[in-house]
Amino acid sequence: MIAEETGGIRSLYFRYVIPLVLIGPLCGYLGGLLFGVKLGALVFPPDPISAGFGAGTSILIHLIGVYLISRLIDALAPSFGGEANPARAFKVAAYSATPIWLAGVFALYPPLWILGIVSLYAVYLTYRGLPVLMRTNTPRPWLYALLVSVFALVMVALAGVIPATITRINLVPKPGEASRWEHRHFRFPGYDDSKRIQKVLAQGQGVKQQLSAADRKRPPVSGDELQTLLPMSLAGGFTRTSAQSSDQKLGPVRIAKAKAVYLARKSRITLEVLDIGGASALTDNLKPNAQNDNAHGYAKLGLVDGRLTSEQYDRDAKTGSYGVVVAGRFAVKADGDHVVIGDLEKAVKSVDFERLEAMAKG
Repeated sequence: MIAEETGGIRSLYFRYVIPLVLIGPLCGYLGGLLFGVKLGALVFPPDPISAGFGAGTSILIHLIGVYLISRLIDALAPSFGGEANPARAFKVAAYSATPIWLAGVFALYPPLWILGIVSLYAVYLTYRGLPVLMRTNTPRPWLYALLVSVFALVMVALAGVIPATITRINLVPKPGEASRWEHRHFRFPGYDDSKRIQKVLAQGQGVKQQLSAADRKRPPVSGDELQTLLPMSLAGGFTRTSAQSSDQKLGPVRIAKAKAVYLARKSRITLEVLDIGGASALTDNLKPNAQNDNAHGYAKLGLVDGRLTSEQYDRDAKTGSYGVVVAGRFAVKADGDHVVIGDLEKAVKSVDFERLEAMAKG
């Protein structure tokens, strides 16, 4: 049926190849923006522009690659007793690659990448399609299919590695570009602060608490007030390059936030102070203790000097975070790239805890 199809290479490109080629790169682009890109033990949200160039490069490599594969098929056909025919060779290349392009949908959710193994079905389609379309007559049809498949594998690898490299170009912020990265946060796989704290809080609390009368009477703190707690510089030569604050209300809970970015050579620290307001009841009488350590990094959660403290660090990337809950109400956290954990701890402790405790008392 395929052998009898009319239409040339151009027609097959537009009605079949291009629509399928778009699946993987577009799903990969969206998946990266939604779930982040893994770099070492950390996951970063990619720069949309770099990710877009990466997706475009992947599309281009696939479109060129399928044509180059068809040229190889056509050139090898006489060596295996077949007939050279560019149009039929392109059909083999295009239709055999269908599983590879369809498997690109798994890139929409990165953890499903292992399911991309179904794309290996393309090897079988190549093996079955070559004798029919190229009309080969050889006792070693597997060798023909093997040569074509190996070349195709190289093209697929290039279509993955080159775009991934482009996507990672702007993955980690550079000095002088702090404003571009203010919206960015990394998460430590398996060690996500918020999820871990919520889990431990749930285990320690047992019963859902309502806002107490004392919590309701506590005076709200604005983001502007919190911003005054962020120093102009940090120990280690870090200079503040930007700062911002915000206020919002979630039901009965008022939330104020202040954030500043600090740079020192190749290092970067983001220091945040968050007022969780009435939700402070969740940390009362809590005594959590959680820790996880491996060759690449560690994460731990516990009480230090009576305050709920979370700490996590990636030894390979020299990236991590350090956070403290003050007066059961204020969360102070520092995230850093190309730093040691001591830098982050000093950044957090540069915030005046006594002043925060005074604010909590009103």
